[in-house]
Amino acid sequence: MIIVIYIVYFTIRHTLFKGLEFDLTVYEHLALPLMTPVYALQSIFTPTWELIHELWSWRIWFSLPRMIISGMAIFLIVFASVKQWSSIKRPVLFWIGWFGLRILPIANLIKQETVYAERFLFPAIIAIIMCKIVPERNKR
Repeated sequence: MIIVIYIVYFTIRHTLFKGLEFDLTVYEHLALPLMTPVYALQSIFTPTWELIHELWSWRIWFSLPRMIISGMAIFLIVFASVKQWSSIKRPVLFWIGWFGLRILPIANLIKQETVYAERFLFPAIIAIIMCKIVPERNKR
């Protein structure tokens, strides 16, 4: 499913820009697309005033306290969902897909002016909220 989303995303982007800015970043910095979801979760659960303008800042991208807090929050959401997984699987998988789709613009698959743009993260926050609400709503 995620591969289909990537293909559609690249096709739309290629059509809009006619391949002029279609320069893949994946080959230059292999870890950057993998770190984007980690940093996105850090930005959601532990926002900071710092903006990323440089390509790699280990202090920002690999902030251990922020990663621990974000990991604990995700663990609590998953833990709350495990008991009811059979009844909430479809909506939770939908919202996980929504999160993946919404962070594509900041996934650093294609070279961009900025490494990370927090403005694209706001629609992805809906997925985190809904993954928390769905199990709570299903308890009733």
